[in-house]
Amino acid sequence: MRKLLSTAVVLGLSGLLIGCPAPTKTGSKTDSASKTDSASKTAETKTEEAGKTTEAPKMEKQAADLSHVKKGQVYVYDLEAGGTKMVMKYVVTDVTDTAVKYETVTVVAGNETKSPATEWAIPAPVEGAATASPAADVKTSNETVEAGGMKWECLVSESNGSKTWIPMKNGLPTFPPMIKTEGASKMTLSAIE
Repeated sequence: MRKLLSTAVVLGLSGLLIGCPAPTKTGSKTDSASKTDSASKTAETKTEEAGKTTEAPKMEKQAADLSHVKKGQVYVYDLEAGGTKMVMKYVVTDVTDTAVKYETVTVVAGNETKSPATEWAIPAPVEGAATASPAADVKTSNETVEAGGMKWECLVSESNGSKTWIPMKNGLPTFPPMIKTEGASKMTLSAIE
């Protein structure tokens, strides 16, 4: 019973700590990642300048830079929520040019819980003009942080008292889905094994 309760708490906290729903097998798309740069989502736009209509160049579909990710790597996160400390690990099971498959292992009070494999991939660019969510009050900035023994260029997203660092390469999100988050709870990449 205690293990079942721990599993439910861990899975619930995982979504809360990361600040987004669990990724699906078709790819993970978070609000903060979808707001990174409207230009990266706009394949073609038209603008009027001094009476002339011009077209922006079409953007090519780009794949995430996953050159730093290797099968068998383990991304270890330290988590703290409500005074409870735990460890979450992303165990990479497969890497392609466009996606990473990984299993999530969570350790709470010595009890280890393993979740089914998940696939991470950035979404393809959207044809047409991108639109911002009118209800979102999200501040974004760029910051370089060191975590897990590496330096990461990150898009920092702040909203509703929480702050998330999303790793970026060549203007696109890359794996892992985030480097750290701060707010009511904290989650930080502590090691890559």
